[in-house]
Amino acid sequence: TVILSFVVKSDMIAFFIFAALVLFYYGVIAALKPLKDVHSSLKNAVESGAFPADAPKGGRFLPVVEELKKSLTQVKSKLGSIGEENISLASRLGVIQFEKKLQSKILDAIGQGIIVTDLQGHIHLINDSMLKLLGRKSEEVLDSPVEKVLDRDDIRPLFTEDSGRVRDSIEVTFPDASPGEVFQASSSDLLDGDRTVIARLFMIKNITSRKKSEEVQHDFIAHVAHELRTPLTNIKSYGEMLMIGEITD
Repeated sequence: TVILSFVVKSDMIAFFIFAALVLFYYGVIAALKPLKDVHSSLKNAVESGAFPADAPKGGRFLPVVEELKKSLTQVKSKLGSIGEENISLASRLGVIQFEKKLQSKILDAIGQGIIVTDLQGHIHLINDSMLKLLGRKSEEVLDSPVEKVLDRDDIRPLFTEDSGRVRDSIEVTFPDASPGEVFQASSSDLLDGDRTVIARLFMIKNITSRKKSEEVQHDFIAHVAHELRTPLTNIKSYGEMLMIGEITD
């Protein structure tokens, strides 16, 4: 859920930035429209000789000045409205950026390596655990094809197209990991509310402790079986002798 929310938040940030630019552009055009109309009216009036020659001194331009004053008032009002909308967008964008940063820190705190790609297979998100396993920096891998970043024959089956389910997990090792460490690689699709695939998730989990526990359990069972084998063999032999009558006591 955190990863899916992170992907959605990133898309929302891009949307708000685009919306702010579009709103500002068209807002400025709308705000300057009254001035453009005044300019057109003045130009038409001059070309058509609409100003009467016998008007009092300066009187010919009073209507234009009044119209210009009205237009400037409208421009000021429009710009004020645009400013308020930009403040609102900036506030919402700040909240989303904070949430994105918080979720990024949460993903970095997860002990599992995580990669999120878009539907074209380009890396959209990678956490610190995965970067340490790969021995890479985020700027080296972001927007790169995941097949190139994880260019290994043992992991390549995870990239096969099989939408809608978790791929079979694969046990792998990494050169930069501690000696003896074993990892489990898996991948799955990230779905939105209507079950549409919006991204893909690759996870690398350290299963060294689990593997060691399995080995200890296996060794214990083998030891117990060995210790019980000799007395059970003796009991079986005496039982067979009683059954065939070789002994009666």
